[in-house]
Amino acid sequence: MAASGRRTALDPAAVWGAWAPGLRTHVPDCGHFRPQERPAEVVVALRELLAA
Repeated sequence: MAASGRRTALDPAAVWGAWAPGLRTHVPDCGHFRPQERPAEVVVALRELLAA
């Protein structure tokens, strides 16, 4: 899983997609520190990753 905020310039799928064909991304509407800005969304994304 690669995560990035919408307000950052990083596109995790573009950067890591070539090295990780099964990459799943989560891009909440926030800046670079997702756990502080969108904690509930981070928890949901991590639970989905760990349940897979």
